[in-house]
Amino acid sequence: MAKAATVGDNVKPDKVNKAEAIRQTAKVLGTNARRRDVVAALKEKGISVSGPQVSITLRAASRRGLRRRARGCDSRVARHAATNHRNNVI
Repeated sequence: MAKAATVGDNVKPDKVNKAEAIRQTAKVLGTNARRRDVVAALKEKGISVSGPQVSITLRAASRRGLRRRARGCDSRVARHAATNHRNNVI
């Protein structure tokens, strides 16, 4: 009978998990680390990643990208409406 394949059987010891390296580097650099800082730190370790790859990985890890505007809300419109003394209803 053949041995059942497990998840760990396919992992090569010399292969780098780039997403995990990005998460660990961002954790070391802190929450205000820019993606270019993460790319530079990983390049020193010999791991090549791109800026968009860092952004996507950190967004998926809920470390960045949570500062979105509410849908349909524009700060200029809201500011103008707050300072508008005449409430014109059409």
